[in-house]
Amino acid sequence: MLKDSLLHLPALLLIFAVVFAVLLGLSILASWAVLFNPVFPLEPGWFGKQLSATAGEVLIASLFLALCVLFFRMRKRPGNRVLSFFFTLAVSFIILSAGVTVVYGPPGSPPPKEYGASQPLFVPGTIHNTDGGLVYVHEVNGPSDLIGGGLTNVVLYTDGNLRHVRHASVAIRNGDGPKSAVILPSGDTGDPVILRPANPVYQPIFEPPRFITSLVDDIASLEGLLLEKRTVAPADFSLTLFAILLTATGCVCFSRATRWPLFNAILTLAVFRGFFFMVRFLGSDIGIEIRSMIPIASVREMFFTLVFLAIGVLLTAVNFVFPGKKHG
Repeated sequence: MLKDSLLHLPALLLIFAVVFAVLLGLSILASWAVLFNPVFPLEPGWFGKQLSATAGEVLIASLFLALCVLFFRMRKRPGNRVLSFFFTLAVSFIILSAGVTVVYGPPGSPPPKEYGASQPLFVPGTIHNTDGGLVYVHEVNGPSDLIGGGLTNVVLYTDGNLRHVRHASVAIRNGDGPKSAVILPSGDTGDPVILRPANPVYQPIFEPPRFITSLVDDIASLEGLLLEKRTVAPADFSLTLFAILLTATGCVCFSRATRWPLFNAILTLAVFRGFFFMVRFLGSDIGIEIRSMIPIASVREMFFTLVFLAIGVLLTAVNFVFPGKKHG
């Protein structure tokens, strides 16, 4: 029994390494696909910068997926259930703590700056095709991303009308739907012109489905919260990380909830997705309002951590009290 419990440790490390490498490669490929354009090669050093930025983004997702895979090994070969649980929790804590330190520096370091490659909106001397018509820009004067930059001698063909604008600037509109660009003619030379897509130069090779982008946003929210706590109060970061990993490790009980492994796998993944929904809810206006109603300041400040600590303790109790169904 002790042997099986100890074997969970190298298994988790190996699974995490494989999942991390796969997710890191896919994330970098997705970033390249969004930026790829044969006209403009990527800036020098793009891969190194993107590698560093992406490594931190996939740490949490890689560990959670690795835990999901490990849970089904623990279901078949549980070993000592108490030792297996706390060994897994300890190794998970070490993996994330060490990974965050390697990627972001020692505790107390300022949060990393967001990295984004330059994306020119218009190519000088080129006709651009948009949903609203054709745009020709003779000269670009301003920053490479053109937000607030200047355009010279712009020819617009929209709604069947040909129009020449000697000088114009560009702004980006962010909304719930697709982004749009607004060409703002200088002076009183006419009304603004809305163009979609916002960037007619860079068109993504593929766009991930909505549920993937939503999950990525939720993971990024959790990562940002942890990094903020790590910068301000490293001790709070450690406690919050422990609470999150206690909840994640406690999800092992769902991997043996029924006699059907496939159903258990779907249930476990659904619970992990619910975990990130909970992170989003606690950071929403409703969650902030609930937290503001707590009269004790120390509890109010640690509200997020205490919620996950309570959930983690509950799942741990369920894991130890209810043995679950045997593998059939």
